Amino acid sequence: MEFVIFKNPNAKYREEDFGGIVRSNFQFYILDKKQYKFLKNLDKFRYYNSLKKDEKKIVDIFLEKKILLKIDSKRAEEIIKNKDG
Repeated sequence: MEFVIFKNPNAKYREEDFGGIVRSNFQFYILDKKQYKFLKNLDKFRYYNSLKKDEKKIVDIFLEKKILLKIDSKRAEEIIKNKDG
């Protein structure tokens, strides 16, 4: 099953010398430079299956900590259709 990932609107993050810090669900997490760069460069959404192997590892960690959220791709398409139409 393919799904779409996107940033949790409640997650806040900032850059630091070592990478970054993110707050999600009232908890703070330290990000290394690679994780922070991925989070910063994530636009509106991405398809999980289109990610590289190392990016999938980062996404899996972020999904577990609720920094990113996921939705079934068919449901995402329905939402976009209804929003535009």
